[in-house]
Amino acid sequence: MSNYHRASILSLCLLLLALGAVAQNPEKLYKRGIDAFYSEDFKAAVTYFEQIESSGKSFKDSEYRLEISLLVQKENRERSLDKILKFRTTKARSDKFYNYWMGRIYANRYMFPEAVNAWKAFLKSKAFKSEQIREETRNFIQEAELLVSYFDNPDNFEIHQLEAPVNTEFAELTPVYSAEKNELLFASNRDNAKNDIFLIYHTLLSTNKDWKNPTPIQALGEFDRSTANVEVVNEDGRLFVFKDKKGGDLYTSQPEADGWSTPQEFDSKITSTHLESHFFINEHEDRILFAAKNKKNGLDIMESYRNAETGKWEKPHLLSATINSVDDEDSPFLSQDETKLYFSSNRPGGLGGMDIYVCTFDKATNQWSEPENMGWPINSPDDDIHFKMNPDMNSGYFSSNRIHTKGDYDIFFFWAIEKTSIEGRVINAKTEEPITSGEIRFHPSQYLEEYFRSPLSESGQYSTEIISDEVFRVEVIQKYDTLLTETFEIHDAKGEQVTHFKDFYVYPSDLTAAERAALQAKYASKEEPTAADSSAQEEAPTLLSQKEGNELTATDTSTTKPTNSIARPNTTRSVPSKSYARGTRIVRNVYFEFGTSTLTADSYPQLERLLNYLRENPEIKIEIGGHTDNVGNTANNLKISLERAESVKKWLTTKGISENRLQAKGYGESQPLASNDDEKNGRELNRRIEIRVIQ
Repeated sequence: MSNYHRASILSLCLLLLALGAVAQNPEKLYKRGIDAFYSEDFKAAVTYFEQIESSGKSFKDSEYRLEISLLVQKENRERSLDKILKFRTTKARSDKFYNYWMGRIYANRYMFPEAVNAWKAFLKSKAFKSEQIREETRNFIQEAELLVSYFDNPDNFEIHQLEAPVNTEFAELTPVYSAEKNELLFASNRDNAKNDIFLIYHTLLSTNKDWKNPTPIQALGEFDRSTANVEVVNEDGRLFVFKDKKGGDLYTSQPEADGWSTPQEFDSKITSTHLESHFFINEHEDRILFAAKNKKNGLDIMESYRNAETGKWEKPHLLSATINSVDDEDSPFLSQDETKLYFSSNRPGGLGGMDIYVCTFDKATNQWSEPENMGWPINSPDDDIHFKMNPDMNSGYFSSNRIHTKGDYDIFFFWAIEKTSIEGRVINAKTEEPITSGEIRFHPSQYLEEYFRSPLSESGQYSTEIISDEVFRVEVIQKYDTLLTETFEIHDAKGEQVTHFKDFYVYPSDLTAAERAALQAKYASKEEPTAADSSAQEEAPTLLSQKEGNELTATDTSTTKPTNSIARPNTTRSVPSKSYARGTRIVRNVYFEFGTSTLTADSYPQLERLLNYLRENPEIKIEIGGHTDNVGNTANNLKISLERAESVKKWLTTKGISENRLQAKGYGESQPLASNDDEKNGRELNRRIEIRVIQ
């Protein structure tokens, strides 16, 4: 045999061996992936299963396992559920753990009612399960049902996640707001995330109510994550920071014309307190609270007073036995009158990690009350820390690493709200029969994770409380299916006690476009309510009206224009007398020719109402903000959003409104109200015009 033939045979053998090795790879990768999967090393499992899928051909159920491994991880909470739900028809029968994993996936996304249902279905199935997995699932259900109770009873606050440039993909912590200066101070590692080095930043609120680009206060120096904290005493505007010197010391910096002064030691005697970094100092600068490690390596809140005669600080002592527990208590904050204490704790019975608690000081008994969890949405199943209440006692800021944060920790703004009652029916638009099962949810646009929900009765009736001044994304849900998604606005007069009546119509998916349009027109043109209802409706807020605090408001509209809600007096429910005024309102039903800034005739009724408002309030100046979804080029979206805002401005000026009362601004895709992953649940909300009163 020639050397040529020997070489050819050898090459062929090597090729066959290589092909055999490749053929075995999917099996080996799958085995390694399964081992990682059941060890709950989901990152490793993703690596193995992705290698299989990259070949273009699945091995066994590698695609299914890959999807689970992705969806149970926190960083993938925004990933679409479409793919895993497609496995329901096959895997719900062939994999006895399908509902177990669906419960884990739902819980990871804060979908706790769905998680409870999935886990109960898992336990109910007849397939064998070890007692260990059954006990784990029962514990999951218990935890999720507690969270459902919190989510179903949200507290009287609404929250808003600050946009860029304040929040970034890095960490933003310890926010402090100065109302006098319209200034926000916070700590961030954005300039040195690799080494987790924090600087203190400050930003000002512009006349357009946007935060300017934050700039670091270099004079204050650098901090690590554990020592990054800033406090401001309102009496003199001094800024306080902690330095890990002399066993723990406070330094102050004064505001100057061109920034902040070099930090100086606040009080050399304070080192005797063994102060630690998560501190609070009162306005009189004679009382310090801080979190300190106890003997069991947990955190307790300590307190120290300065003696007015000697100037010495007393030995720190536990703040109160009712406040400190066997778990961690951290980040104390006192109200200006020192009668309300806010702090973070991971004690049992909360929503998840570190929750915000509040307790009240009783001057008569000289005792602190039992801490009360501030509830959802201030607290979340993740960590909520650095809570700071503004002097108005109605608003403030905190940091959280909850779902949909931009990166590490984000800063959230909160404010007190009023609630109002709403009830009505959910009806099949085609048959006019009630939707007799499932539930309706109202998601406030400021924070779409929050919801107010009600089950649907056998007659399609619902009844719940919602925020009295908000734009909502409304969903009607039956098991795994979302039957309806639309927007709905409601704006009460301050302190007005009303119940709103609103019917929602579900349009079956098998309708043609013409049939759907005809039904929408039918329900939009329904006769007005009876005489008694009409008189009540006259008491409802007008579409655009001036409210306290230069607040521009609008009555409810929706993308499908169902029957108007009717406001009726409510004599049985007490409503708080004051709500938090905001300056921005979304104007729905302003339409443009596709891909252009040309207004359509359908927009004129809404614009006429805006025009009437401006005519009735000649002293008011507004900003017209254009917003888009993220479809297309970012630069082009910014351009078209400005052009559309300019179109609205031009229309108003042609009707006699002075140009110097109007500012047009394009925001493009930079300030979404919702995720851009889906059209119905997101992009349609993001394409909008916003009106903001600026003077």
